[in-house]
Amino acid sequence: MTDDSRRKHMKRHTKPYVCTFPPCTSRHGSRSDWKRHEESQHIVPESWLCSIDMPDGTRCFTNFSSEHALQCHLVVAHRMPASKITMELCEAMHLGENGVGRFWCGFCKDIISQEPRNDCTPREMRTRHVGDHYDKDCSFRLRVLVTAVRFELMREAVFALCLEPWVGCLSPFSRVDKCRGFE
Repeated sequence: MTDDSRRKHMKRHTKPYVCTFPPCTSRHGSRSDWKRHEESQHIVPESWLCSIDMPDGTRCFTNFSSEHALQCHLVVAHRMPASKITMELCEAMHLGENGVGRFWCGFCKDIISQEPRNDCTPREMRTRHVGDHYDKDCSFRLRVLVTAVRFELMREAVFALCLEPWVGCLSPFSRVDKCRGFE
């Protein structure tokens, strides 16, 4: 068995291609199975993704289903004067339906622009881009798995030490040190 065929065989067992549409957790052993699943089961909706730089050096990355909601967010959350919210700014944060023009890549953690091409659709270009990450970045999947395991172990330890219920304070998106008892 060649290295390439062995690698393909192992992918069938490890199913490294995970659906990128939460909350779907479908896993696939081949790039073509994953692509077929995403293209037949999910639609990439048109949205506006705030990409304003935050004071701590990160980016906002809050997603909105309308341009108006993005504009309100910019005024309220980022204290941006309405006069500075231009069509160009909103267009730069616009993600077209099915990846037309731009799409979000969770691996790159960035908005990816794409030019129209005759040989493939924007949706195919998105699945190629994300699929390349799955093929190249095995360490990313391992880090995600390790983080999930660490979170689950920490959650079990905190609940084991818990003397009173902490309803809803622990999730992958909250910080343990902000829960009661860790102030």
